[in-house]
Amino acid sequence: YANAQTYWEQAMATWQIANDDEKNADFLFKQGRVLLLQKKNKKALDALTEAKLLMEASDRYVNGDWYWYIGQANEQLGKDEEAIASYQLAIERAPTENSQGITVRGLYGLGQISEKQQAYEQALAYYEEGYKITQGFPLKENEMDLANGLYRINKRKGNHQSALEYLEI
Repeated sequence: YANAQTYWEQAMATWQIANDDEKNADFLFKQGRVLLLQKKNKKALDALTEAKLLMEASDRYVNGDWYWYIGQANEQLGKDEEAIASYQLAIERAPTENSQGITVRGLYGLGQISEKQQAYEQALAYYEEGYKITQGFPLKENEMDLANGLYRINKRKGNHQSALEYLEI
């Protein structure tokens, strides 16, 4: 909840000065992030979708992190096809200054859904692609998540030596 408090404070600061669609979209986006952290996934999806629509209506570019959060909300609600589409857009629209983080998180989301759908080869491909990007990447949490995915898939496929290599990361 530490991030939730920060997101909420940012949302409230934006709300106090909001007077146009872009500012309202920013507020709704931050509110949606808070709601996701609170596991209020339907409300989060509603806020994030409304934010995206406001940005599009004012001809503003919606970058990858917005779609990643929409993908998260859809995935938590069991809307796999919508989550897949959102994660793919997140990867496609990853902002230049943070493209690795959004791309890696999008690939991890796609891997999780593929794994859940028992499309193990596809999950393996997503996890491997994301893992390659994380080498030398400053956020070890992403590397660990992908390594855990690679461990699970390799173990399931009977590739125990490979599974153990990823388990040790």
